[in-house]
Amino acid sequence: YKESGADVEILKKGDSNYQDKILSADIIITATGSGGILSSTDFKDGSVVVDASTISEGGVTKGDVSLRSWRESISIAPVPGGVGPVTVAELIKNFYLL
Repeated sequence: YKESGADVEILKKGDSNYQDKILSADIIITATGSGGILSSTDFKDGSVVVDASTISEGGVTKGDVSLRSWRESISIAPVPGGVGPVTVAELIKNFYLL
């Protein structure tokens, strides 16, 4: 990642200042597996959020990010309908290559 000039950081449960780090990031990929733990107030304007979690609770499919009162100044790949189609396409490609 350093060759591209990107400053990449992987946050784990219990990391100090994780909220400040998320709030300052330009691109955030979530994969906690905890439904709705983040909201639009956790991200800065202009950021891009990719929600890569899929949780089913009470027959409802959702991700890490709650889409209630989402701000249009933040771009998101939501759950459902975000990274799922890419995952399926890559699965089919890998199956074909086998």
